[in-house]
Amino acid sequence: MDWRSFGEPRECRLVLALADIARFRRAAEGRPDREVFAFLDAFYRLAADHVARAGGKVVKAMGDGVLMVFSPDRAQEAVTELHALQHDAIGLWGKQGPPCEVMLKLHLGDVVAGPMQPEGRFDVIGRAVCDLFCMPAQGPHLSAELVHHLHL
Repeated sequence: MDWRSFGEPRECRLVLALADIARFRRAAEGRPDREVFAFLDAFYRLAADHVARAGGKVVKAMGDGVLMVFSPDRAQEAVTELHALQHDAIGLWGKQGPPCEVMLKLHLGDVVAGPMQPEGRFDVIGRAVCDLFCMPAQGPHLSAELVHHLHL
């Protein structure tokens, strides 16, 4: 999918994904802000690399989480790359402190996607985004809609 073609908001069906670092607050406590900043920057860059390999787009980074989108025809690649992100992120924090684990949530749904805000940043809005964020932190990380789409 050519994400640059979203010159105007449009309705579309996308794979939505959220990667969130579990236990991040505890791991960051007592660390210098610069160290936390560097860690998050490395995590965001790692996420962006994996997302790009599956033809997706990072919508935004928020604290210790990253919201991403993928074309439904590349859903299996998205799942594969995000599992690889989980694995590759293990070594980011180093040997000090509690380990950070990347938790994933993936969903398939209809959204409005396109440029927003004065800067024209790409964003996604819709019930499917709310559904993604409301998925339980523990348990299956693929929604029923995505499982059905993948024929699992």
